Amino acid sequence: MQDGITSHTAIPVKAFLIQKFREDKIISRRCIFPWPPRSPDLAPADFCLWGYLKPRVYRFSQSNLSELNDTIRRE
Repeated sequence: MQDGITSHTAIPVKAFLIQKFREDKIISRRCIFPWPPRSPDLAPADFCLWGYLKPRVYRFSQSNLSELNDTIRRE
């Protein structure tokens, strides 16, 4: 399973994967089974967890990254 980034879909990489696994076993942007970039299935935490955390975190005002990290950890 590849996420479609250029280095994952380069011709030498694709040739290696086809040789190793067969093309019908590869899920990638430029193969038989396409896999869209930034798919929620590739990042379950982004898909599920952030939807839960975002409204809780942004109830508070943060003035810097450290405060944002602290708020995320607290929630």
